[in-house]
Amino acid sequence: MPSEQPVRNRGVLALTLGCMSVAVAAWLVPASVYVVDWNGDTVRRVAMLAPFTRLVLLFLVAGVVVLGLVAWLPVASRRRLGHALAPLSLLLLWVMPFLPILPDHFPLMLTLAGPLRWLVAGLALFGCLVVAIREKLLSVPSVPPVLPGPRWIFVLSVLIFLAAGAQVHRSNGLSGDEPHYLVITHSLVADGDLRIENNHDADDYRSFYPIFPPGDRRRLPMHVLVPGVNDVAYSVHAPGLPLLLAPAYMLAGHRGAIFLLIVFAGLAATAVFSLAARLETPRVALTTWVAVTLTVPFLFQSYMIYPEIPASAITAFAMLWLWAPVPIRIQPWLLRGAIIGILPWLHVKFSFLLLGLTISLLVKLWPRRRLAAVALLGPMALSGVVWLSTYFVMYGTPDPTAPYGTPDDVGSEFIPRGMLGLLFDQEFGLLIYSPIYILAFRGCWLMLREERTRWATIGMTVTLVMFVLSVTQYYMWWGGYSVPARFLVPALPLVAPMIAVALGRLRSSTGIGVTGALLAASLCSLATLLFHPTGRLMFNGGDGTSGLVEAWQGSVNLTAVLPSFLDLDWPTQLPWLALWLGAAVVGGLMTSAAERRGTLRLGTFSAGVVWLVTVGVLVSVAVGAPDRTVQMWTVREGQQALMQSYGTEQVASYALDDVRRLPDDEVFSRATVKWPIDEDLPRPEGLIAGPFTLPPGRYE
Repeated sequence: MPSEQPVRNRGVLALTLGCMSVAVAAWLVPASVYVVDWNGDTVRRVAMLAPFTRLVLLFLVAGVVVLGLVAWLPVASRRRLGHALAPLSLLLLWVMPFLPILPDHFPLMLTLAGPLRWLVAGLALFGCLVVAIREKLLSVPSVPPVLPGPRWIFVLSVLIFLAAGAQVHRSNGLSGDEPHYLVITHSLVADGDLRIENNHDADDYRSFYPIFPPGDRRRLPMHVLVPGVNDVAYSVHAPGLPLLLAPAYMLAGHRGAIFLLIVFAGLAATAVFSLAARLETPRVALTTWVAVTLTVPFLFQSYMIYPEIPASAITAFAMLWLWAPVPIRIQPWLLRGAIIGILPWLHVKFSFLLLGLTISLLVKLWPRRRLAAVALLGPMALSGVVWLSTYFVMYGTPDPTAPYGTPDDVGSEFIPRGMLGLLFDQEFGLLIYSPIYILAFRGCWLMLREERTRWATIGMTVTLVMFVLSVTQYYMWWGGYSVPARFLVPALPLVAPMIAVALGRLRSSTGIGVTGALLAASLCSLATLLFHPTGRLMFNGGDGTSGLVEAWQGSVNLTAVLPSFLDLDWPTQLPWLALWLGAAVVGGLMTSAAERRGTLRLGTFSAGVVWLVTVGVLVSVAVGAPDRTVQMWTVREGQQALMQSYGTEQVASYALDDVRRLPDDEVFSRATVKWPIDEDLPRPEGLIAGPFTLPPGRYE
């Protein structure tokens, strides 16, 4: 029939495009491209490419495969297979960095020649799997899978956190403030007090923190800012976490303490899952559990000796109590009050969590459960009196900020910078590493619109705002040497219900596709930090450049176009932030409009891909050519990388500005690193030239 001809042609075209895309990608696997000169608008790039005869051979093989499939398969099967292979056309993005002119004007496209291309390949293969299932080329079990309950979630969480902790500790060990919390814990167990000077003098920390080689008498410095009564040295760190860890430390040393923290993390993850299941379906609850607890920063904090995870577990259960039916007996409220009363002991900044959670629960109880409200407040009041008395004994004042003295790095002027940094900073920002949390804003709006969820949502939001204001008033809002967004970990259970509601209300292909892309990006960043060969990408140096971005950017300085809020001159970073947010919003609107108007027939996978590509194109076009400093950095990196890759038998050098193969002497001339002599540096006698201040790299 005549109507069958377009269907037959579409199937053949899809098969051909998919197979040819694989052929091109296979040819480009050993390829690379480098910027070796950049003077204004003039860019010179050198590409290392496999022989073109190999490309011709791959095209011939692909053509034979297509002809065989066309001859062997019926029209219907050919069409379905063509649809399943259509996502492989994404591999054509690998070609973009090697085009003659376009990348010179939009250099961010060169990132597709670096490690980022493997994400493109993974996305293409995943798309093939999705479409193959949809076209019934692959069978999936028709029986609905049995979703795990809270007990299984707890077991799975603990096992995952144990595995992640073992992976990271293999190369990092303890870091930051972790050994200092353990010194306090050791003092409690061994001496029964909080005095740490004698423990430092006796090197008690060497059993769990052997940072110095045997015989080296350097010592771990005490974290003491203000001496206590009678000049006794008390740690600046709060005693709550060591008190919680003391029983486990007594039984199994520092490994027991770490395992107890992992148990706390498992309890927090279980509470997040249970609350999401109460608000939405079990499938949404499972996705929420993954989005909140198996991403950055929660997973990396799950095994670290910091107070954030116990505080997060308390917050998670308080949220569960806020949404659950009110028990008739008062005994549960006595226990709940005692648990929430632990928060200030862990850190004084957690007092704002206590205040917000307590008020929210009191609103739920009052006036129908007045006795339960009293039972909730009683243990808190007792805990608060003992807490303040502890500081009076140690410092002669009930002020819990006494250990810090009068710091000059705390003030309200730091709050805007800290809030932007905790969300968008390329080294420590939550949404950079886990963009799935952007759903919390939509979920909050949806919950505020419904009467049954409005007041509890107001309580969560107010508590979140108070806590964020308290932690961002510090100059060092990122928390020093720690994982990204560490200060936000105790507040993550506050946004978990919002994420669950946002996930449960997704209906359009664009919404589901974009959400899938955000979750995939969050899990990809986690996997990169967890399995990178250095094992240290989760710890940034505070130099304004993200290790995660550097791992994926290739030969382009992508970190130069991402915001960094470490410096006090943070308003200069707002244009970069506006660029990325604007591209994400405009890309979403364009994708949604194309779906509504029928311009594109988009499934959920296609919508997510279209959004990602649109955002990438918008950012590349808007950025254009970078400033001179970034150009110089790119050239130096390109020259060094070209020299290191030279001599590989699989590839040859080609100039992309005039599209020709380069002889060896011209490759060497383009890869020559030119660096001015620093005349101010002392020069040893007899040295003809130098010393030189060279950028990092290997030279010969």
